[in-house]
Amino acid sequence: MELPCGTVLKLVRRDLVAASPLRRYTTMFEHSIPENFAQKAAVVDEEHGFMLVYPDTSVLFYSGDHREFTYKNIHLVVIRNVAMSPDRDTTTDGEKFYRWLVNVIDYACDVRRNQRPNHPGQMTQVGLSMGSRHKRRGPASAKQYGWAKKTAHDEDVIAASGIMWSLTTMMMPAEVTEPVVKTLSELDIPRLATRYVQPGKGFRLELDGRQVVFPDVSRLPPEIYLTRGYSAWVHDDECFAPTAFSFTAGREPPRTAPENGIRVPSYGGANFVHLRLRVIVINSAGSLFSWDPREKHGTTVAGGTTNHIIACTFSKKISDIVKELGDRQNYGISEWGAGQGNLDHDPRVD
Repeated sequence: MELPCGTVLKLVRRDLVAASPLRRYTTMFEHSIPENFAQKAAVVDEEHGFMLVYPDTSVLFYSGDHREFTYKNIHLVVIRNVAMSPDRDTTTDGEKFYRWLVNVIDYACDVRRNQRPNHPGQMTQVGLSMGSRHKRRGPASAKQYGWAKKTAHDEDVIAASGIMWSLTTMMMPAEVTEPVVKTLSELDIPRLATRYVQPGKGFRLELDGRQVVFPDVSRLPPEIYLTRGYSAWVHDDECFAPTAFSFTAGREPPRTAPENGIRVPSYGGANFVHLRLRVIVINSAGSLFSWDPREKHGTTVAGGTTNHIIACTFSKKISDIVKELGDRQNYGISEWGAGQGNLDHDPRVD
């Protein structure tokens, strides 16, 4: 299958197993489990029946008849090198955009509340917040920033996520994106806004001293997650849309030897795992993912590997509150760092 910009998408038929081979809250290693690791853990690799997807491969996994593609039998899509120059020339607009995007994620993770304090790395949330923390204040550090700086950062986040959404709708197969767009329309889901950037269309960014404006482009749906150095044990998420999307803006290998006896492969850790599909996707900058978050998934241990990711997972709490309010759409938009959408509660830690 050929996609825009000449990207070739490899089609792989691979049936889902009847049940996830691993239970929730299992930490996944690609090498042996450290002797002193006290939590539930397992090794996932080719010897254990998992297929490895390398960074040079764009792939679509499906089951059933490929002549009858629908989102129901497309289980995972990974598109590589999105909006990247072939030779990674650092002077191109594409490479400048990626550096800007990583900086936006870094800044967000520095100043906003970490939504997953029990997980390695950082996850922050922007936009609507319907979780148990939605009335809490943001971190104390947020008080140090004035209105202008908060507005500028929020505009950057909206621009970053808006471009991610545009790339998703352009690059992903229509069988994946059209059901999502239809669901958003039918439920009348609002678009991303913050306390400092009002609802509406369009966004802008400053790239290498140039103002780039997209006045009429639709923004991402109202809840976005930005992560840095994040990894997650086996879990699943409640989702109101048929599929979720994530975009890897950057990936840095471990700078020092991993601690606590944790070993990662030469290509790094924090790689996406789809459990029932039995697939491990080696992450890389410029990778665009589509998957069903209701299926058990997670990442392998990071071991010092740092991914910078933007994710849109359509948490069910958003659609629930939209249905409840109906025409009274007076949504609560949280302060910097407040809020929690998809809960990933670990019963071991409170």
